[in-house]
Formats: sequence, structure tokens, C-alpha cells
Amino acid sequence: MACIVKDYFKTYLSSTGANSFVWASGLMASEAYILEVITAGWIINETDNDIIECTAQAYNNHTKVWG
Repeated sequence: MACIVKDYFKTYLSSTGANSFVWASGLMASEAYILEVITAGWIINETDNDIIECTAQAYNNHTKVWG
């Protein structure tokens, strides 16, 4: 996870066949709570859409605290 990672790495990651379902297409904090939500969802075999939704909610909740 990094700011604007999609613009920089999409071509390279796509060529590996990786399943990238959470992209940062703008400026965002790439902090551990986001990776925790993604990893936890993956471990319990949640759908990609569920993981994306949980990640968005975690980011939204975190940014409310700071701004």
C-alpha cells in the first residue's frame, strides 16, 4: 500500500497474475490498520467485495478521528 500505487505499479503487478483488489488511486495513508483488515478478511475467506467494503470502512473510521 502506498499513495497512488495504482498509477505506478498496475502494469507490473498485472503481468505477474497477482489478484490486486485494493488499490490506492489517490493520496491515502498506507497504515497497518488497512493491512490488518485486508489480511483478516483474506484469512477467513471473505469475498473480495466484503474485504474492499471493510477496508473502506476502516479507512473512513480512522480518518474521522483525525479530521
